[in-house]
Amino acid sequence: MPKPLPEILEFFLSDCLQGEFGYSTRRMFGGYGVYCKWQIFSIYAFDKIYFKVGENNLQDYLDAGSHIFSYQKQGKIATISYYELPEEVLEDKEKLLHWIDKSLAVKKK
Repeated sequence: MPKPLPEILEFFLSDCLQGEFGYSTRRMFGGYGVYCKWQIFSIYAFDKIYFKVGENNLQDYLDAGSHIFSYQKQGKIATISYYELPEEVLEDKEKLLHWIDKSLAVKKK
């Protein structure tokens, strides 16, 4: 039997994205990757949801006071281009879908 999803991730998938199709999760590095039609746009780690960020959407996260995803690696702080999803975005489905689209549009480096 698969392990149940963490509560916040279950809320995100079932309540926030209710009625939307093509979303899935995959366990990774102690957390989860969140995908839309096989393209990763979000990660769940340390009890928080983070979205992929690039030039097209970085200012949205900075304006919202969001924090970059960081973790300890060999005694140093490492970061990747994912920022914490602001709570107010979770509460507004239209805005949430727009932010997902922007994360899906981030270009790979």
